[in-house]
Amino acid sequence: MPKTMQLKLPFHTLDLTVIQHAKYADSDNIVSHHTRRNLIGIARQYNNYLEDNKLRISPDSIKSFLAHIKHIQAQSTWNLSRQNLKKALKLQPQVQNNYLARMMVEEVFREIKPIAIESKIVDYLTRSEVEMLITGSSKRLGLIISFLFVTGCRISELIRIRLIDVNAGQNIAIRILGKGSKSRRVFIPRKLFSAIRDEFRGTDWLFETRSGNKYNRSVIWRKIKKAGHEILNKDIHPHLLRHSTANYLLQECGRSANYVAEYLGHADPATTLNMYIHEKPTAEEITAMFG
Repeated sequence: MPKTMQLKLPFHTLDLTVIQHAKYADSDNIVSHHTRRNLIGIARQYNNYLEDNKLRISPDSIKSFLAHIKHIQAQSTWNLSRQNLKKALKLQPQVQNNYLARMMVEEVFREIKPIAIESKIVDYLTRSEVEMLITGSSKRLGLIISFLFVTGCRISELIRIRLIDVNAGQNIAIRILGKGSKSRRVFIPRKLFSAIRDEFRGTDWLFETRSGNKYNRSVIWRKIKKAGHEILNKDIHPHLLRHSTANYLLQECGRSANYVAEYLGHADPATTLNMYIHEKPTAEEITAMFG
């Protein structure tokens, strides 16, 4: 066993306040509320596990904790828990400022392999279904759905758009702050932009509540989910609109994976390929093409 694995860390539990003020490694921006919530959630579970079993932070307790929750979590959830626990550990000053401690954390998680999950075909809505969803919703929700479909934005990106991020020149270009505080530009038709401005009349945010506040992510999430049930009789979620945008650009508009990756803000076009392109040759096709 490597020497770094033998190192005893100089603290017994994870400091949640450190995680609360965590920043992205490549910028000065505090990580999103959603990310912080996930990091704090797994850190709190680990701390409770340590307390219940009278353990301290160590390679063995990390392994035993992840083995314990592996039996009660779905595979994809466990992979996320594994990833977030590693992040929570690396955020601790005792690890950040100690080379051997950092190496120990890396070594432990190299040994704890993520579960290999067979890729699933991502579901999506057709353009006609999206249009049905828009026309069947209230005016405000319909405009939000239109914006999400045209831009492929995440809800967390939509609610953070300020008016100063909009360049209303010949084309309507909007600066989006995505994951890891990486920015990209999206474009919307002038007609859609005018409708949004007329309806929401924001003074700071592009999408503002009637009381002049920024929208809450979970409120929009619930409204879109409810609209899916009532209008399409489908169990949908807002991120499905992002998948639908990708499918529309790839399949109906014939755009390349690189094009779609750039527009959606994927760091790697391989992500786009793995998620949205699932063509497999069949015996019939090969025979028809080469027979």
